[in-house]
Amino acid sequence: MPNIEISQLRVFLAAAEERNFSAAAKRLHLSQSAVSQNIQALEKAYGVKLFIRRGRSVELSEEGESVLPTAREVINAARLLEDSL
Repeated sequence: MPNIEISQLRVFLAAAEERNFSAAAKRLHLSQSAVSQNIQALEKAYGVKLFIRRGRSVELSEEGESVLPTAREVINAARLLEDSL
């Protein structure tokens, strides 16, 4: 089983909230292709489709919707840890 990186979760969360890879890239100060590659790497590593691509916008798939709350919790926990350090 691959290890998930906090940075990958941050990209997933931004893309899920923005519903657009370009907007997520802008928010994270990344290129659109970096966001797209990150999402594709996650999908390939875990054998799931997290997003349904619809032209310029994206929609969370059922699997994406199911992991979104946990991804938010992990990111929040990471922020708390960073703050305490």
